Amino acid sequence: MLEIASKGEYNIAVVNVLPLVCALCLYWFLRKESLGKIKALPFYLLLGTYLFCPLASTIAASASGGGFNQPFGPREALMLLLFSVVPIFAMMCAVYNGTLGALFAITIIFIIEGCRRMWPGAVAREKLT
Repeated sequence: MLEIASKGEYNIAVVNVLPLVCALCLYWFLRKESLGKIKALPFYLLLGTYLFCPLASTIAASASGGGFNQPFGPREALMLLLFSVVPIFAMMCAVYNGTLGALFAITIIFIIEGCRRMWPGAVAREKLT
């Protein structure tokens, strides 16, 4: 994965910048397509980010010998499914991967953009004449 540098060390800059850039590029692409008419698109992307973070962390850990490389049974698969629906586990997985800064940035950006799209008059600055 890109998060592991050539010497096997984590590159914190790449780990924090890459998810942020990918999420913003995905939002820009979906906004340009027919899905751009959906006003709550940033909230849906944020929901997907929090729901799939434990799964993405498990996939990323597979590159370094953890994750799916470990023997899984039905109990562990059920726990991964249950952890995926609780948002606090997304933060715990982000701390483990080192992407907590990117997760906070994505959360703030998507909340602001979602509020701007849902209630355009509330965020826009009124002219004083």
